[in-house]
Amino acid sequence: MHSHSERKMKRIAAAVARDKNTTPSFYMKNHNCFGACVTEEQQSIAAKGVVPVNTKVADDWALSNLQQWMDHHRSCAEEQVPDE
Repeated sequence: MHSHSERKMKRIAAAVARDKNTTPSFYMKNHNCFGACVTEEQQSIAAKGVVPVNTKVADDWALSNLQQWMDHHRSCAEEQVPDE
């Protein structure tokens, strides 16, 4: 079974092949619709210092909760426990 993108690419290849008087397989082998390949090193260089917005929001939320918990924990520790 072919994925949706594979079927779509085959339909495009067949349509282009009809227009250019070539075979769909020739088009599929010689056409890269996704652009140039990027190495892992190039990708890691480009991604350095980039933090997704959702990650930043989640981190800020977690740090805020931790700070609130620490403040509450300190205030409870400062309270004196009554003697029996």
